[in-house]
Amino acid sequence: MGQDLPFFLNLTRKQLYRRLHALARPLEELPDKLVDRHRSAIDDSDTLPDINGSAQICGTDGSSIYWNRSLLEKTAASSPDTKKSEALLLHQIIHCLFGHPFSSVYSCHPGSFRLACDISAWYIAGVWIPELLPDGMADSLKQLASCLPDISLYHAGELAAALEREKVPSFPELSILTEQFSFDSHELWPILHSAASAPKLSPKAGGEGKGSGGVSGPVHGNNRDSAKSRWKKLQNQLTIKGAPLSPEKNPAQAGGSMGSISRRGHRALTLTDTRRHDYRSLLKSLACWGEEMKLNSSDFQYAPYLYGLEHLDGIPLMEPLEYEETARIRELCIVIDTSASCSGSLTQAFLEETRNLILENDLFFHPFNLHILQCDLAVERDDKLTSMDDLEHYIETLEIHGMGGTDFCPAFEHIKKLQACGEFTDLPAILFFTDGAGIYPSESPGVRTIFLFLRRHYDNIDVPPWAETLVLDEPAEDIVTERKLL
Repeated sequence: MGQDLPFFLNLTRKQLYRRLHALARPLEELPDKLVDRHRSAIDDSDTLPDINGSAQICGTDGSSIYWNRSLLEKTAASSPDTKKSEALLLHQIIHCLFGHPFSSVYSCHPGSFRLACDISAWYIAGVWIPELLPDGMADSLKQLASCLPDISLYHAGELAAALEREKVPSFPELSILTEQFSFDSHELWPILHSAASAPKLSPKAGGEGKGSGGVSGPVHGNNRDSAKSRWKKLQNQLTIKGAPLSPEKNPAQAGGSMGSISRRGHRALTLTDTRRHDYRSLLKSLACWGEEMKLNSSDFQYAPYLYGLEHLDGIPLMEPLEYEETARIRELCIVIDTSASCSGSLTQAFLEETRNLILENDLFFHPFNLHILQCDLAVERDDKLTSMDDLEHYIETLEIHGMGGTDFCPAFEHIKKLQACGEFTDLPAILFFTDGAGIYPSESPGVRTIFLFLRRHYDNIDVPPWAETLVLDEPAEDIVTERKLL
């Protein structure tokens, strides 16, 4: 099973992403690393820490997630459906998104703080994806919430202070809470490597459970600050985009209850698995074969191989190729209908979904040539993007230009000009995101054209026979929704 662990972890990530698409960027920020009891590292790094001192299956330092090889093998064998590993991965992401590894613990004992972080992370996980909670966790959270009616389980700092001062007879012992909620190692947390903020752990605070762990060594302040700022920036970006990662400060004050969190945001484009498969298949069909500068360990240079056979007593010299033949998208044009009948928030949601599919399937060459046109009665804007950073920035700073009528002809004319001047040399397709109501060209542009519509929000009566169509799912309502944990 050991040799299949990378595949198992990759499957874990894909399954977690399918449960909550807003986790695309956090997953990218926290790569997996396997750690062995006898060796410091299993992968290409020889400086990974050892987290095998106790029964802790994983831990994070804010830059990677480290998996205990032997315990992960047992988990994979006992739960081949990846739910347990998904829950642990989600737990680590929540720790980082909410700054737990970087938060100050001056006001309370580190043991209490780490336990509070675990409880808070599981609470948030239960709000986002309740089916991933370990058995009995929901009941434990409910019991804890009943003992702390005035404390939000969402805030680790408040909860840590309550854990230290609580004297209610029905309140569980800290060692019991640690056993219930702590499954991961915190010994790699940057904040706990500071002597000023990490006094020695006493048996009374936090216990000897699975989530406690010693400090293995110092972490440079610059690295800690860099990781902290990256996750803070990411949390802010996801909040701005309306992702379900920014609950109310106090759910009870917001009209909910302990165990319910409001999720606010712009109208989100929600694709079912079938629709996502259709759109993913469409994007994959636009790929072309080409060489990419990448070390290709599955092939080798023939010249040094033959030279060794002839001149070095039959010793072959194996040198991997520095390029790889792969099928990806090199050029693409996306046209956004910015007429008054189309929503800017839906446009942003569509681009986010496109971005997520590109990242998930590594669909583009690097660099690529992507033009995003905004068009109503005329081409209002043409943005050229060549990297995922460009696309991310475009989505974050999206401004809609137009809001007039709808005429698709100017967009096709503009694309023909781009082809004529050599900007597009092998354009595989043009994607139109629109409601379908507008003026279409009478003749085919000579390039595969696909109109992307929203279900029950489109008019395809006038779509010409040379054009293809793909109907996406209905957008979610622009209202506050709630998911109940308890």
